[in-house]
Amino acid sequence: MNPKRLQRLARKSIQYGVGTKAQQTLQKQLECQKVTRQHNRRTKKILDQEKDINCTRPRKYKNTRDIEKLV
Repeated sequence: MNPKRLQRLARKSIQYGVGTKAQQTLQKQLECQKVTRQHNRRTKKILDQEKDINCTRPRKYKNTRDIEKLV
């Protein structure tokens, strides 16, 4: 096999991902934004669940029959 071709194949097998440095930095930025979005989404979901738990009050009477029994 041609030595230049072997060199190309070796370089290609080592190299991974996107080609240029600019594209690699863009990919890193997108990955970072994705992670922060996921984190923000999780924290918002937890806060909403806590808010729902704190806002709900236990119902005093389940239905109108319970009220009629008291009267």
